[in-house]
Amino acid sequence: MDSLRDGLQKMLRDVNPKESEEYHKTLLRDYLKGHDFGEYFVGPKGRSDLVIHTGKTADSPVGVIIETKGPLNSSEMPRVENLNKKALQELLLYYLRERITNNNIDIKHLIATNGDSKAEGPLQGFRRG
Repeated sequence: MDSLRDGLQKMLRDVNPKESEEYHKTLLRDYLKGHDFGEYFVGPKGRSDLVIHTGKTADSPVGVIIETKGPLNSSEMPRVENLNKKALQELLLYYLRERITNNNIDIKHLIATNGDSKAEGPLQGFRRG
């Protein structure tokens, strides 16, 4: 747990509002790869910013879809009072591409983050039939 906490603190120290979304996506990817996600392939897929596969290769199904935004991009992040924001719209698009086009039933979580806040949730109410 100390390693996980220390890695998270380092990643958060490296967050830089002047840097690009790509920079922050790389910070998150490197953190995930270095902490208990080594047995899963972590990287971008198609237009998705970052995904965590259910296995060690990019050919394994996607289990988690992550949409990243830069720290100054809070206007694109969903809030309880307004979910209709770009980050959630993109997550839904990537989810539907995976679920319908790729027939992937292994997706368990959708996450949107700008390094400062996050919107995350399991898909129980999302999958029907």
